Amino acid sequence: MNSNSLQHSPEFLRLESDLTARLDALFQRCPALHGFSVQPGSSVSRERVVMGLQDGLYLADVVSHWPLSGEQAATLVEEISQALSDLGGRSPPRRTRCDLPASRKRDLCLTAPARTAASA
Repeated sequence: MNSNSLQHSPEFLRLESDLTARLDALFQRCPALHGFSVQPGSSVSRERVVMGLQDGLYLADVVSHWPLSGEQAATLVEEISQALSDLGGRSPPRRTRCDLPASRKRDLCLTAPARTAASA
């Protein structure tokens, strides 16, 4: 099956729709969330990793609209992780927190997107 026909398969369309709905709900539940990425371990540096997910994937690059406390940041990361684990009705993955240095954990709590002239 080529990638073009895969994109039109019922399973792909269902997964795409489910992903869109879950991400929309996640951003509505977490107004502080500006963005995040999910990366394979081979393409993400340790400094960017927030949490290990499953199948060699990592939650990385979590950014908030405003500074968060450590507890707020941890809750935000858990919300993202749960939304991702719920995709496709799969059971929650075995998650492992990365052993980040304290300074990196603090960075996560304080990260906010840069303001541009257009957004100021």
